[in-house]
Amino acid sequence: LKITTLDTLKSIMADTTNSTVSVSNSNDTSSVYTMREINLELCTFTKPQKFEGYHESFINVNGSKGFVLQSPKLILRSSTSSYFEFLISRNKDRHKEFYNILSHLEDSAIVKSFQNSGEWFGREIRRDQVETMFKSCIHRPLEINDPYILRINKVGNIDTEVNYPVVCLIKIDGIMFGKNTSALDMKIVQIKVIKTERIPSEDD
Repeated sequence: LKITTLDTLKSIMADTTNSTVSVSNSNDTSSVYTMREINLELCTFTKPQKFEGYHESFINVNGSKGFVLQSPKLILRSSTSSYFEFLISRNKDRHKEFYNILSHLEDSAIVKSFQNSGEWFGREIRRDQVETMFKSCIHRPLEINDPYILRINKVGNIDTEVNYPVVCLIKIDGIMFGKNTSALDMKIVQIKVIKTERIPSEDD
């Protein structure tokens, strides 16, 4: 089944048998892709536009500005007032595929920022400078066998319980440039929590 609109996928995810769903206020109409459907070779980035306090280069996929990616089942590790943290296993095939997609997007953002720095920013910037400025959403653990930690900022009123498996809709808009930093502009559009599979926390 090809899912092409956010409303369609929200309807499918809203089957709340043994689960709860948290939804943001977004009225987004972006196309939705599963990991197998997204063709990263078709992704392009626009010249950054100026907004109050930042610039943004939007990602285009098949002529559409931005897209929504459906995650595999992840463990929601923590939830703060400003961001969510999810665990990405090193050993699960779907998690590896998800990690590779995010890594490819970040690598593309770095390469395009470097290659287009003269046009985008009015001066040439070395690749090592671009890499230093770029803040990855993926945090590598100290122990080699521990899972990666995916951190995504919160937007709006979306929230949910932690230590449960979740499936997320992640809106990816492009590259956000601050004064001395850059990062993928991502936000959670929806989280579906699988209530039957709670993971014990350290306090249990």
